[in-house]
Amino acid sequence: MSYWSPSETGGILINWDLLFFGNAQTPMLHDILTIQQKYGADETTRTGDTVYGYNSTADRDVFDFSQNNYPGLAIYDAGGEDTLDFSGFFGGSVINLNDGQFSSGGEGAPSAAEINANRVELFETTGLTSGAVTDASVQATLAAYQDRAETAILNDFGYDGVLATQYNNIAIAYGTEIENAVGSDYRDIIVTNEQDNILTGGLGDDVFIIQDGSNYAAGESFGNGGNDTITDFEVGSDVLDLSYLGLGTDSVLDFDGNVLAIDIDGDGAVDQSVTFENLDFVPVADIFA
Repeated sequence: MSYWSPSETGGILINWDLLFFGNAQTPMLHDILTIQQKYGADETTRTGDTVYGYNSTADRDVFDFSQNNYPGLAIYDAGGEDTLDFSGFFGGSVINLNDGQFSSGGEGAPSAAEINANRVELFETTGLTSGAVTDASVQATLAAYQDRAETAILNDFGYDGVLATQYNNIAIAYGTEIENAVGSDYRDIIVTNEQDNILTGGLGDDVFIIQDGSNYAAGESFGNGGNDTITDFEVGSDVLDLSYLGLGTDSVLDFDGNVLAIDIDGDGAVDQSVTFENLDFVPVADIFA
């Protein structure tokens, strides 16, 4: 399984514990798709409300990012109201809640002493050898990969400042619905899907992209008819991006207290709404329409 390297899907996957390139830890996005096409989707896998990442309830170490600090995996889930929690990631992250899409993030690098100790342990276990690293080389490598990730994310979404330590390293399997997202203490980009999403950005100047994934790659989307909730929107720092909703001259934005109602085609029906849970008003100046 997963015969492709991460580079085939644009991924940057590093095992910072050893300062080696990382490997797939689960069947990956296209592996799962192939399995589903051959045998059908398993309807019994984690059908309850499940948290993946920090504060994990998935009952698998690989999905617990307090233990698996540098994930390279795909998530399949059969039901419930589920959450991606990236709250412990370093440097910022991308959380894309759409199935068949990739998210980005990981923890920071350990010290050189920790990496060298891990390499000694690896040698004792496998006989593989590798030279020692210094703190200066670790930090230089970390900065270089964060710069690569920032550039890739800027090209993807048009926003800079997301200094993730991994890129395109976490996928949501086709047919899997993840409703909620929790960001890090750094700048994050969170992309909604067709569900009613609950979004927590955490600290940092976060970007919330509202769309339903109809044709995300082509920049085309439509309102999902539901309501997304942002729990901690920071006025003057965070940004709400509506550009993927296909707003035009007939579109109507209606501001009612802390709820933004969006009529995309001007037919008088609300196609999408966003609730700012922690505010008393819609922060109009921070909306990029």
